[in-house]
Amino acid sequence: MKLDLMKEQIILVDGPARIELVSGECEAVGALLKSHDRIFIPKGKKIPIEGVTSSQINLSAEEGHVETIPYRTIPRSWDILVEKILKERPKSIFVIGEMDTGKSFFTTYMGNRLFRAGLSTAILDCDTGQSDIGPPGTFGLSYVKKPVAFLPQAPVDAMAFIGGHSPGMHFTVALSAFARMTRNAFENSDVLLINTSGWVQSDGGRAYKIAKMELCPPGLVVLLQRTDELEHLVKHIPEKNVFRLTVSKSATFTSPDVRKSLREEVSRAYMSKAKLIEISSFATMGAYYGTGKSVERPKGIGKEVVHIEKLSAWEGHLVVHKSDISGEAKAKVMAALPGKIFWVPCHHAVGALVGLLNQNGDCMGLGVIQMLKWEKRIAEVWTPIPHQSLKNVSIIQFGSIRLTNDGFEAGFLPPGTI
Repeated sequence: MKLDLMKEQIILVDGPARIELVSGECEAVGALLKSHDRIFIPKGKKIPIEGVTSSQINLSAEEGHVETIPYRTIPRSWDILVEKILKERPKSIFVIGEMDTGKSFFTTYMGNRLFRAGLSTAILDCDTGQSDIGPPGTFGLSYVKKPVAFLPQAPVDAMAFIGGHSPGMHFTVALSAFARMTRNAFENSDVLLINTSGWVQSDGGRAYKIAKMELCPPGLVVLLQRTDELEHLVKHIPEKNVFRLTVSKSATFTSPDVRKSLREEVSRAYMSKAKLIEISSFATMGAYYGTGKSVERPKGIGKEVVHIEKLSAWEGHLVVHKSDISGEAKAKVMAALPGKIFWVPCHHAVGALVGLLNQNGDCMGLGVIQMLKWEKRIAEVWTPIPHQSLKNVSIIQFGSIRLTNDGFEAGFLPPGTI
């Protein structure tokens, strides 16, 4: 249907909905929409559309999903912050808040406004559990080339595989990836918006956020808080570099089950065009496998043992075995190999979500292990990586996520067990 929007009139549109601007100018999440511009609002999302001038739009939405509201939903404080950034030009801006405080919506708005103002703007998404840029389990980097209404609609210009939905079990991996991604962003942008995870309390949450600020000293820290629940994270930051915002009362709690469903929706979309490929002679990260020296099976040990590697110094041996290995065979292995033994069933890696990296350590994309031919160092992987990029894959990085081929979560892979 066609809808006329007067200057400064505001409508709230609930998805799923499609909007095309026929004439005039409108604003949506900080993006300036002009004639023929289109936006799509996914199911479960809603955004305000404000007439900058008298405008006409084509609107496709379900009945009852559009309402006129008498007030602007974007707080004036957000626009004051935009003015502050344009004046002071901080290089890096941390957006910090607990879960469900509107960090992604706020980051989208700021990215669009700064882009409109002429700044080369990058957005780094560090929420591995509810990824907006890139698939779950990753950090995603996007350079704003055009306004977007929602971060998942932004292009993924670089990603880093962290290996889990929470950085707690991948602490050092997450921090090194953060350092790598911020360096990348600084080389190619005027300002970097860092959308962080909701892990802000406890020993781990405190240490994680402080470590990030040590690796990338913030020009500005934006606290999205209800009262003062984030103040412990900025005691060491100069007051002039901290900007406090109040969480919107419309921010709603998302249950763990819904979070899982949302993750799977993103993973399913990511894996929708995957195919089976074979990778050989690869190096590994996040695993013992592939880091030692292959050794022959000792005499008297049969084919129940598939592969043996001698690991570094006192670490012992990695022994890959068939699932039905006998106690007698295990006893023979322990008698023949001194020191600690890491027992790995030969099918243990099947279903593991992995990062596929080039020789520089850049993540080309993700895949799901279908089979490992342990002795030959050959992996069969289900991945959507384009064919032209596959020749550059030389490293397989393991994490702690198991995934089905169609993107459903399939359990946990304990770190250090491959």
